[in-house]
Amino acid sequence: MKTKLIIIGLAAAIRVQADTNFFEILTCGADTYTNATISQVTPAYVTVTYGGGVAQVPMSDLPENVQQQYHYNSNAAAQFRLEQKEKSQQLRAAEAARQATAARRTADESAKAAQFARSPAGLDAEVKQMKQAGMVELTASLIENFPEKVRYKNGWMDAVFENFDESAGRSSEIDLGFDVEDSLGKSYRHCVVCKTLYGQNLPFYQGGNDSGRPNPLVNEISNLKHGDKVRFYGFVCNRGPLSDDYTELFFYISRVKIIETAAEKKAREQAGENP
Repeated sequence: MKTKLIIIGLAAAIRVQADTNFFEILTCGADTYTNATISQVTPAYVTVTYGGGVAQVPMSDLPENVQQQYHYNSNAAAQFRLEQKEKSQQLRAAEAARQATAARRTADESAKAAQFARSPAGLDAEVKQMKQAGMVELTASLIENFPEKVRYKNGWMDAVFENFDESAGRSSEIDLGFDVEDSLGKSYRHCVVCKTLYGQNLPFYQGGNDSGRPNPLVNEISNLKHGDKVRFYGFVCNRGPLSDDYTELFFYISRVKIIETAAEKKAREQAGENP
């Protein structure tokens, strides 16, 4: 009689379990979940919320009676997984296309911004901003004839690159020197790029000594060709930073912007276009 009561009680428990989404103990393959609730059902998977968190369980791993409760069908499960895989592939393709479109848009915007920056309107707008920031437009005559107005001043110079000049800087080991023709058509022979960052102890380079790391601007300047029109940005300083001698002021370059290369100018002129 006792055995019969136990069997009857177990059968009742199974019927109760079949009528609910809650399971005190739910064994699915090699995993066992306690106080588990099946909260979402698909033809291939169920979502199990339990004491340790949330798990996605294949329907095929559920106990047979629970499979029957949720009408598990292996063919339907396979079809569902196939459809989900196709949807996932479509979503990845759509996301890749979206990212590619965004990258093209960003590249187009960057190209337009760069083109505007080199245009007369963009250059004029930048000049206005630089003047408001207290920067000085530099020319050969201003540096040579009025050194007291420009010494230790930040400024810019619109010029045409002429050639490299080893005598322009302190030495060829320390500086890359070159000559330019300024916006007024006068040659200026004291444009300098320091070959190492900060190591030259010049006051306009922030950070002081920096163990002589190579200055990446050297490569950029080295690629300039005779006739390239460039906007140079930098600082006016005498050759010996600790000296008060005004006779040798140099324009130390910290940044460059190509306005028009010699090749672009030639192509424009051949096409009969205005600058």
